[in-house]
Amino acid sequence: MQRTLVNLDMIKDDIAMLPAHAYASASHQKLVRQYRELLVSIDALLPQVTEKQFRTFTAQTELCHLLSQKQMVGVQQKMISSVLAYWDADQKAQGILAAEFDPQADKRLDLLQVKAVRAKSQLKTVADAMGKADYQAFVSALGLAGTELEWSQLCARE
Repeated sequence: MQRTLVNLDMIKDDIAMLPAHAYASASHQKLVRQYRELLVSIDALLPQVTEKQFRTFTAQTELCHLLSQKQMVGVQQKMISSVLAYWDADQKAQGILAAEFDPQADKRLDLLQVKAVRAKSQLKTVADAMGKADYQAFVSALGLAGTELEWSQLCARE
């Protein structure tokens, strides 16, 4: 558990070192996927660990604010899946807009835009449940600050 948490902390640091223009780039997505894979590894170990033991493990890393409880491991996995689904759909939609003008392009574009909206909506639902402070810590750790996935953009109230 401790080794996996240290690896997770290192990936978080690698994400923080990415330049701002690398948002949603292949290298950013690769690091976010690795982060999610480590969360899956931690999730597999959670049944063997008490809540107190888990907090002791996370207290020894910079992840204590991100993973304050065992249940946050699963929550973050779901959130990362939503972020990756959003990026995938958005990038495919942008590719269609930039290059494809065949009769099927409109249908594919509509489907991808719906998929992106659904992923963003799922992320918003979880963000609302987490609260602003926890969500902002998540956004910061994954290099999503200053984007359309930031709290002020995602959870803006009309």
